[in-house]
Amino acid sequence: MISLQDIYGHLSHLKMKLNQKLSHPYLAKHLTAPKVDEDKLFLLNALFDETDLKEADKENYILTAMLVQTALDTHDEVTTAASIRQDDDKNRQLTVLAGDYFSGMYYSLLSGMKDIYMIRILAAAIKEINEHKIRIYDHSTKDLDSLKKSISIVEASLFHHLADHFHLPHWKSVANDFLVFKRLVVEAKHSRLVETILQEEFSTDPATCEQLAEEAYEKAKNEIRQYLVKQPGVQKWLLDRLQEIKPEKRTYHQKVEEG
Repeated sequence: MISLQDIYGHLSHLKMKLNQKLSHPYLAKHLTAPKVDEDKLFLLNALFDETDLKEADKENYILTAMLVQTALDTHDEVTTAASIRQDDDKNRQLTVLAGDYFSGMYYSLLSGMKDIYMIRILAAAIKEINEHKIRIYDHSTKDLDSLKKSISIVEASLFHHLADHFHLPHWKSVANDFLVFKRLVVEAKHSRLVETILQEEFSTDPATCEQLAEEAYEKAKNEIRQYLVKQPGVQKWLLDRLQEIKPEKRTYHQKVEEG
């Protein structure tokens, strides 16, 4: 049985290796270092830990998937503002190049492993993620269910495809519900994109990000408890993270004061 201490040690090793691959002297001079999503790193590590792959191959696949994720996240940071200063324009171009650079690195890793099939799997996930990002940004989801589906695909398509490939359906559910919950909490706290869609497009089906996050929290908690009984260390880590991410309930007066 893997202890939490072993998990933390391995995650620290993976993060160090990932940061080494993400470092580039020119980009570091002009852009802030890309942020590693440690929750996704943990989930990938837990998923691949259940495969029969050699340890070196597990590590390469995890790093490859995280490079894909970092490339997608980096491209998301590109501003779409109509008017930008010259310095901002340079940073915008560098951010695009950084995302492309990280994408190229994952192709390089996989080509070194001569794994054409995994390249196809990750390429399919990337295509799906980008299609559904556009649906969200363009407000083109037709109803609440399709909006939820798009959020699910954007956040967890990599896990959907990997879990299918390695025949680990429980990780498809666990990773999906955890990451959807996390995204909805971020939307409720810091971003108004999904909230705007809910208010403007689905006014006849009233819901808020907070309400959707509450539902997602319960679903994720139940999935983790149901599917990870035999992995108590992983189960505890994910349940603890759910609790950390979960926002405190606001009082009626706080909601009124906020607008």
